[in-house]
Amino acid sequence: MILIGIDCAVDRRMTGMALGETAGDRLVIQQGMTGARVDVAGQVAAWLPADQPALLCMDAPLGWPSALGSELNLHSAGNALNAAPDQLFTRQTDRVVRQRTGKRPLDVGANLIARTAYAALDLLEQLREITGQEIPLAWDPGRIEATEAIEVYPAATLAVRGLQSSGYKAKTAQETRTQLAEQISREIDLASVLDPIRYSDHVFDAVLCVLAGRDFLSGHCMQPEDPDLARREGWIWVRDPDG
Repeated sequence: MILIGIDCAVDRRMTGMALGETAGDRLVIQQGMTGARVDVAGQVAAWLPADQPALLCMDAPLGWPSALGSELNLHSAGNALNAAPDQLFTRQTDRVVRQRTGKRPLDVGANLIARTAYAALDLLEQLREITGQEIPLAWDPGRIEATEAIEVYPAATLAVRGLQSSGYKAKTAQETRTQLAEQISREIDLASVLDPIRYSDHVFDAVLCVLAGRDFLSGHCMQPEDPDLARREGWIWVRDPDG
């Protein structure tokens, strides 16, 4: 099984990519890079197999709060909004992840992360055009039947493992990333990407996206209590801390 992690960004040069493949019970990261020197959509498309399922694991919101759309559809300038800010600017999945993992996703309805969400959806559409594959979102943890995509959150993937989940993104945090890589190496083979991880937090986040994808395929992720709402807003797939 091919798993591709994408640390999405508005500036494609800052996008991180990681190619993983399951080998028996082991997950091996084969390549890791940023979009600084390659076309992101072209590179990811080249990694996608044409004859077997694959899982795209994307670090970006893939939907917006349902209440925000409903309110803005009826709103006129100068009038008050009826819904509470938490309902307008966060999704069901954002609130669940914060409650269960202690990590708060950025508010897609009120933050620059909305531009990253737009870029991620645009990238997904480019991949559909290049490959001719439908690439729907996956909703059945533990099983995929074609190339599908999921939304993930690297910081929460670290947090549910009891690992340091902040302070590793800075340019000066090379040693922190190296130490975290050593810790997650108990689960996945990172030998081919140790240097890229050390020098790029974007590549490291892409690797964590692959790890989150493996959690999804194991079937041990938190699932939405309201599947219909999750399908409208999107859902962050994170390993169940109690599972």
